[in-house]
Amino acid sequence: MGKRKISDSANYLYSPCNYNNQDLSPETVLDRHYLVVKEASDEVRRDFFWIENIRYGSTWEDSMDVYSYQQEIIAGRPIFVYVHGVYGLDLCKDVSAFMGRMICENGGVLVVVGHRISNSRPNDQTVSVENACSELSAAMETILQMATRLKSSGILMCGHSWGAHLLGMMLSANYPPLVQKNFHLIKAIWLVGGVYNLKPLTKTYHNGYLQLTNEEITNCSPVSSICVKQLSRNFKASKDTVFNVCVAQFDSPVLNDEAEEYFLALKKRLEKQKGMKVELTQFLGRDHFQVVENLLDPHDGFTQEILASMIPLRPTLKEPGKYAVISLEREILPLSHQGSTSSF
Repeated sequence: MGKRKISDSANYLYSPCNYNNQDLSPETVLDRHYLVVKEASDEVRRDFFWIENIRYGSTWEDSMDVYSYQQEIIAGRPIFVYVHGVYGLDLCKDVSAFMGRMICENGGVLVVVGHRISNSRPNDQTVSVENACSELSAAMETILQMATRLKSSGILMCGHSWGAHLLGMMLSANYPPLVQKNFHLIKAIWLVGGVYNLKPLTKTYHNGYLQLTNEEITNCSPVSSICVKQLSRNFKASKDTVFNVCVAQFDSPVLNDEAEEYFLALKKRLEKQKGMKVELTQFLGRDHFQVVENLLDPHDGFTQEILASMIPLRPTLKEPGKYAVISLEREILPLSHQGSTSSF
């Protein structure tokens, strides 16, 4: 396939740093965001128990970290999964645990999923979206196995920006029936500020390292009919899952359009299934980066929504069987393909 022409207008539209309500330059917005999430993640790594580099794929980038209040936990804890974005920064799972205090102090286990998508790669170091999505399907299977081993009462999932696209693809992969039957554990999903149609990216700088093919555009765009149908099949046994497609008020117009398009595609398909719910949310007064940065604020509306979803999943005195104590290391380390290390 020949190279597609790069469009300055498309580059602008698909660069979230160009849209903010902070009266800052795009470069300053990026630098500030990185410092905010890194500082908070460093504090979480200092104050909480964590296990790093649970490998799910073939490269060192294909791994995840797990955070908890302590190493020994009560069975039945909810799991919160976060898939990070990119933004042209050196963002990775190591600096994407910033909401860990909120999750861990409120009885949850945090899982931060790393991935190989990075627009900080030189143009001669391409990455296959198809391969990345295939590896992330293995991450989904690992997370479901983890939930089973921890006797988790439910899984909450959030993806931001590129992470929203990748999470959408994780949920749309073609899984065997034995994996699909555990999708009922997924109780709530927040897809925030994502790109769900890859075709417009062929006219942006993103294509310098993605080198998208027509086949990838079809098979790796969450909004495509192929992906939406498969996602529906994956959740056929689920009765109470809530999908929330989210975007910031001060976000790029194309991200608002893509959120609405994906919401309508999901709603048309999923709400035919009993108990499934699909919502579209615009976070007022916030830009692309503030939506997730505000998860550091316990009084923020998005934070409160996540916590409200966690409350009914926490073990209660009415469920004495869920009070067995489980070792995170004993249950999680065997899931890593090629070993891992733990820290405290």
